[in-house]
Amino acid sequence: MRGNFLFFIILLCLVLSIHHFLTSYPPREWRDLALGRFYFFRGDKEKAEKEFQKALENARSKPEILLEIGRLFLVREKGEQGEKFIRQLANKFPSSTTYYLLGQCLYLQGKLEEAEEILQKALELDPSNPYALNDLGYIWVEENKNLGEAVKMLERAVRKVRTPEILDSLGWAYVKTGRVEEGLKLLKKAVAENPYNWELRYHLGVAYEKLGERAFAEVELKKAEILYNRQKHLSLPPPSGAGSSRRAGL
Repeated sequence: MRGNFLFFIILLCLVLSIHHFLTSYPPREWRDLALGRFYFFRGDKEKAEKEFQKALENARSKPEILLEIGRLFLVREKGEQGEKFIRQLANKFPSSTTYYLLGQCLYLQGKLEEAEEILQKALELDPSNPYALNDLGYIWVEENKNLGEAVKMLERAVRKVRTPEILDSLGWAYVKTGRVEEGLKLLKKAVAENPYNWELRYHLGVAYEKLGERAFAEVELKKAEILYNRQKHLSLPPPSGAGSSRRAGL
């Protein structure tokens, strides 16, 4: 009897261990994603993409997997690779967020016209998406077109979210449309919150210059140059104009 009882206890422990393993071990798609991240940050592009693709195939009904992969590429400024995966996400699970991320991938590659179209789709699905409002408005400001509408969009974005990038976008739009003093206040706030972004410093320097504050302008423009050269030395793409990402919503 004692032997049977001991056998029963051992069997019960084994069943409980198997149950714990099955319920606590991450699903296959998340394991594939984790392995892909490992290869990705090691710089092994082929192995990373292989694991990411496996994660996608095993997570057809889980858009969060696709979003995570897309964000990884955006954080590392890999627009072309990110586009490949986020297009799959947009086709399967169209949403304002997925179109916004796809727009950023296209913007990184300098595909501005297509980026505009995709960001407009994002805003059709969610007109209040502050990150899509920011990116589209900033593109228009940089391209010197639809400036009135761009300012309105950026003002709406700032009312929703006040990240340094979005404050900078609106401040820069004000500077480019003649509202320099208003722009200066926003640009100073943006730089105070993110002092290591050369683009923000450059915009602030230009605003000071337009107001005749040459001493302040020289300081900011010099700091912008130092930060830009440091970024260039690290082989990172510049965060301004075609081929860069505002990364306001990542």
